Amino acid sequence: HGDVPLAFYTQPSKAKYAANAFGDTADIMAFYEKEIGVPYPWDKYDQVTCADYHWGGMENTTITTLTQRTIHADEIENVRSSRSLNAHELAHQWFGDYVTCKDWSHLWLNEGFATYYALLHQRHQFGQDAFNYELYLDARDDIGLMHKDLRPIVYREYKDPGEQFDFRAYPKGSWVLHMLRNLVGEDQYRQAVKNYLTRHALSDVETDDLREAFEEVSGRPLDKFFDQWVYHGGVPELKVTYKWLANDKMAHVTVEQTHETGNGVLLFELETKLRFIVDGKPIDEPFKIDGKRHDFYVKLPAEPEIVRFDPDYTLLKRTDFSKSDKMLRAQLENEDDGIGRVLACDALAKRKTKANVAALRKALNDDSFYGVRLAAAEALRRIGSDEAVNALVESTDQPDARVRHRVIEQLGACYRDEARETLLETVEEEKNPAIAAAAVKGLGLYQGKDVSAAMRKALSADSHGDEAAAAAFLAIRELNDASFADDLMKAIKSRDQEMSPQDITEGLITLAKISQRGRRRDVAFDFLTGYLSYPRQVLRGGAVRALGELHDPAGRPVLEPIAADERDEYLAGLAKAALEMLDKETRLAPAEVGELRREVRDLRKSQDKLQKAIDELKGKRTAADDATPAKAKQADKD
Repeated sequence: HGDVPLAFYTQPSKAKYAANAFGDTADIMAFYEKEIGVPYPWDKYDQVTCADYHWGGMENTTITTLTQRTIHADEIENVRSSRSLNAHELAHQWFGDYVTCKDWSHLWLNEGFATYYALLHQRHQFGQDAFNYELYLDARDDIGLMHKDLRPIVYREYKDPGEQFDFRAYPKGSWVLHMLRNLVGEDQYRQAVKNYLTRHALSDVETDDLREAFEEVSGRPLDKFFDQWVYHGGVPELKVTYKWLANDKMAHVTVEQTHETGNGVLLFELETKLRFIVDGKPIDEPFKIDGKRHDFYVKLPAEPEIVRFDPDYTLLKRTDFSKSDKMLRAQLENEDDGIGRVLACDALAKRKTKANVAALRKALNDDSFYGVRLAAAEALRRIGSDEAVNALVESTDQPDARVRHRVIEQLGACYRDEARETLLETVEEEKNPAIAAAAVKGLGLYQGKDVSAAMRKALSADSHGDEAAAAAFLAIRELNDASFADDLMKAIKSRDQEMSPQDITEGLITLAKISQRGRRRDVAFDFLTGYLSYPRQVLRGGAVRALGELHDPAGRPVLEPIAADERDEYLAGLAKAALEMLDKETRLAPAEVGELRREVRDLRKSQDKLQKAIDELKGKRTAADDATPAKAKQADKD
């Protein structure tokens, strides 16, 4: 890129696919230089993949080390991409290397920036909808799932630096920057970041350095913003209600902050807007929230078809906004609002009606944005009715591999005969290894000779990354069938040189879990202890973990010396955990698992028959009522 030489190093066996991981590097660097306003600050940039690297990547100055799992074959299509990891680590050359957080309490100044700038490049390359969708996933899956963790981003009471490398530094830090960008505007945001970097180049920084840079450029005090978002914990939990006042032609919207407040979590001050779609046209009403509850009254020309809170997606929050099914379906059809359509899918998943299933099915097959199609597939699985499962079964022919993969994943969570048949067909016919692997994993819920055949085929399948075999390791664990033990040992032994050590570890653990009884336990014990002297540390750790899962008392004298060896803290920690596992109860035997699952399926069939009978009775009652003369009906009422 320009005068900066770029170099990429990977294992010879993976070199043919290197472009899939590194091909965007020059574009990312060019975008960052323009967006940040500071040229790439070093004289070269190299990237190196490592076979046994534990994490995603490490931003050493001028040379990033990456997991080899970031190398994807062409056949994977767009199911997985290295773009985000590439962009994240490259952003660290500015945020983390050129300026570095003063101590671990300010880690978000490294990781929050790297996370957010990877998303900004996503917007640069794929547009606003893709950008908002990634913000949504971060808010829902990473921050939302940890909503009970009320530690602030800047947290000085950690006992180990590793405690800081969590959702607070990465996605929440990214969201803070996103809100700051929307608060001061994009131009002032860029200028403040440029000033922050140039002023503190090649030195360390803390959060107040960033705040001061933004206050100088924007001319507004930001102590409240940083206090509530960075120095205090939690996110705002908002209950939003809407009512149409027909006589006054006025919308009444109430916003209430419902989260518990105290020394650790404050009432938030928030600026956003309401958007009303009236006769297809948007009407925006900006407002500010600075108290427990606010009532807003907005005069409108007519009743809106759609009401949106924070339509531009500028606030991190957990929102409870109950709308009618009709309004949600209208929101799902609004082509101008990608994130609104995603949110509509999420809300409709809780409304199990045939009309909503039909709307979600249409979105899954026809929506212009892949994120909406992904959300629609997930919503149909959550509804789980016969109509919803059939919609998934009949929507597997997707041109976008990401959506095809998601449909198969969701079918893998539907314990239905129709889903089972589709998964088996996918294993046989699908050319994309990632999608075929998703089908294999989903079959872990089922018994049968055809399922067993699919597992054995997957264990011997040859593809880049061994995705099918890795999926079979997990599926066989769910099946809990000891008859696969020999097949597992053969697959592990034949692949332990080239397969990801993390995947081999899963295979070792599966072997242990299905071999906890009888003679097979002795065979598995000998196999696992053979890996304790293996050259690759990750596999030695996998063997240690598996010995704990095997529940064989013979493992104790083997594990105790490893646990006591302070020279290798990694293995010692795993061995201590494995020793604790030896005393835990074993799982149900395969026959017991199969019987329970058959009972569940029979119960569901009986329930379906009962529901049909009830529907028939209701139909007969309605027909009888319709046939009753009007006078007789009135007499009954009298």
